[in-house]
Amino acid sequence: LMQAVEKDTAQPTTHDATLRSVTDMRVNEQRYGVRLRLDGLRLDNVAAVEPLAITLQVACQRCREPSAATLQPDAPDAAVCQPCPSCHAALEVRMAPQLLHEANDVLGRLRCTGCVAVDLLPCMLGVQCATCSAGAALRDVQVGVLATRACRRCHATMGLYIAAAVFAAVPSAPVAVG
Repeated sequence: LMQAVEKDTAQPTTHDATLRSVTDMRVNEQRYGVRLRLDGLRLDNVAAVEPLAITLQVACQRCREPSAATLQPDAPDAAVCQPCPSCHAALEVRMAPQLLHEANDVLGRLRCTGCVAVDLLPCMLGVQCATCSAGAALRDVQVGVLATRACRRCHATMGLYIAAAVFAAVPSAPVAVG
């Protein structure tokens, strides 16, 4: 009987392979996080956008209490660590910012630990004028509201409109088996 049990455990089963692939997907999801995608993005006389100060509403995974987390992604991997206001669980949000432009609607990748990103709150974005390439900051950029500003160099009006902020899982990279 003991040899039969050892023999059964030595041979991987279909169930074991399925369990391993589910575990690999979870690890990859934690590793790659979620994308902060801006749906319905409209750039008027704006060549590129970069995040300067991003405020997210996050919900604690333990008690679902919402709270705000402000990230200043001036570093390659910006992070905010704070306790949940209700249950005091550790909440951590990391952001790897990306340059947003006409061909890319992803503002950055997020990795949340102990919480889930729920909404994009008013934030500050850096924009580049499409006419003269001068940089400027758009303050209080909100979903569903057109944010405008005149360029300081050429005085052209720049505008940014975001219809919706979507938190989408990043497709995981293939896992090498061998």
